[in-house]
Amino acid sequence: MCLADVQSANVVGYETLNLLANDYTMFGMNFEAVDGGSVKLGDLKGSFFGGGAMPDADNILIWKDGEYKYYYWGVWNDPENPEWDNLWYDGDDMEASDVTIEPGVACWYLRKSDATTLTIAGGVKLTPTTVTILANDYTMFSNPYPTSIA
Repeated sequence: MCLADVQSANVVGYETLNLLANDYTMFGMNFEAVDGGSVKLGDLKGSFFGGGAMPDADNILIWKDGEYKYYYWGVWNDPENPEWDNLWYDGDDMEASDVTIEPGVACWYLRKSDATTLTIAGGVKLTPTTVTILANDYTMFSNPYPTSIA
């Protein structure tokens, strides 16, 4: 796993998450992008397990635009369209690597193979974050700041 493509003095760190084999792992987006703002789904680093449909591949569940949205790692091994492989896709099979994960958002990762790691790199968030707590429902969120909270 290499983070050599990160080219900024603003990177303050990274987090390596252990993804459980054939199970869900919850994680929080505790960084903002190197250039500020949200981290792109395509910027996550790992050895993702792919397939030609959502049930066959690694999935990430993200709170986005007021609802939970699923994305999966697509691999079809189509010799005529190799550019379709190794990208994130949404539930409509549209390429989704530019989908963003805002700092403070909590996500679920569903691993469809052996245990592996996921690495998130970025900078410390310097501006306030607002989390909307849903009424009579569960709300997942994470702390996007480098400090502990009670």
